[in-house]
Amino acid sequence: MKKQSFIATILLFLSLQANAVIISLDGQEADGAGFNVLNLTNTNTDEVLEISYNFIFEAFDPSWASDLIVELVHFDTNTFFQIGTAGFGCADFGVECEADLGFADESGVFSASGLISLDMGTIFDGSGEWEVAIGDSFDDAGIDGIFLAGSFIEVVQGVRVNSPATFLMMLMVMLGVFASRKFAAK
Repeated sequence: MKKQSFIATILLFLSLQANAVIISLDGQEADGAGFNVLNLTNTNTDEVLEISYNFIFEAFDPSWASDLIVELVHFDTNTFFQIGTAGFGCADFGVECEADLGFADESGVFSASGLISLDMGTIFDGSGEWEVAIGDSFDDAGIDGIFLAGSFIEVVQGVRVNSPATFLMMLMVMLGVFASRKFAAK
């Protein structure tokens, strides 16, 4: 019974911690002729804790995978996150990569995953309008590349573990579990 109560407490705590908005990139194209723009409205008002991504990208010859850039924007706070290859995609667009994919200067299928941790208060309220802009710094005769199945960006929102309110909530949950065990033992 003790083990089940402890596990239930941890699961409750984790369920109060965070949730995510997942933006699928499956089938989305990158083209040097212009940005492919995806828009979404987020209703979750929790703080944004981190941005994670998983990219499986196929660059078509003569384009290179290193030319890819993906920009995530939260309009309400005017906050931008650029994901690309530092020496090419990001540099060619005149931005600094928050996440460097390290893709090679060649065509083919490439994959990368990563995490951008946000400082407290960067996006205190993650609700509102978001945009994903996908581009390629080389414009060939057609589509330069495409995201394959399993590609996504994840906006993780929740309450920070180190906040006083979270600590107080966890303490109350744990006291409740211990009190219920005490009364159940009698």
